[in-house]
Amino acid sequence: MYYWYLSFHSLIRWFVLVLPILAIAYCGWAYLQNKAFDRIANVLRSASSGFAHLQLLIGFLLYAESPLIRVFLQNPAAQISTLAVSFFSVLHFLGMTAAVVFITVGSSKAKKLDTAAEKHRAIWLWFGCAVILIIIFIPWPFSPLAQRPLIRF
Repeated sequence: MYYWYLSFHSLIRWFVLVLPILAIAYCGWAYLQNKAFDRIANVLRSASSGFAHLQLLIGFLLYAESPLIRVFLQNPAAQISTLAVSFFSVLHFLGMTAAVVFITVGSSKAKKLDTAAEKHRAIWLWFGCAVILIIIFIPWPFSPLAQRPLIRF
């Protein structure tokens, strides 16, 4: 199951990256045009949150089953100096969890705020912070922290 989760996690990352970017762009445009918080903005908000939560759940399952994390947990002091181990055991885990928290807060605030401008601004701000974290903590093939392929099969 581990490799199935890993492949699915690798695929879902593109939705978790692209949907908030689309939401930021759409809500930024709608804010500048003084548009209503319409169905498109709401679908982008909801889909971003849903995919982020799905990705987090799969990430937690991977964390529990990962051979790399098992090695880290056996001797954290010795393993933390290994860049790939420290990246996945601490940095990726915390950074992506924080990104999902930002998406959750932004989505929740956008649902509760009264005016369309406030809703657009909340998504723009909170999802923007989340996207920055996501970009930093994805293990890109060119990353100095940990390299992984763009899609795993």
